[in-house]
Amino acid sequence: MKEILGLPTLDANGADAQCSTHFGGAPYFTIVEVEDGKIVNVNSFENPGPTPAGCMGPVNFMQSHGAAKVIALGIGARPVMGFQQVGIPVYSGIEGTVEENIKAYLAGELEQIDAATCMGKGG
Repeated sequence: MKEILGLPTLDANGADAQCSTHFGGAPYFTIVEVEDGKIVNVNSFENPGPTPAGCMGPVNFMQSHGAAKVIALGIGARPVMGFQQVGIPVYSGIEGTVEENIKAYLAGELEQIDAATCMGKGG
């Protein structure tokens, strides 16, 4: 089974990238393709920053890059609601790398969230 997950990251080092503690403030978004329990493709993109869509900008960005699920250590209420509106579940991540978060997700160790886990800019 193939899955595509999106994570906010501090750098563009692929599976070794450190995950950001704040979704909207992350310098990069990393898109990970997982198949049969293994990472098969990783792409990092610069966070496009604020858009006319406001907090929906990053949501739309993740969706346009195929992310069906998002893992975030810290995320505000508005992006969480945005992901809910487009049917993308959000999981609470762990401090560490993209690979560590993907492994934790695949092991069932990450919880799906439906509320903010941080109070950043815009809530």
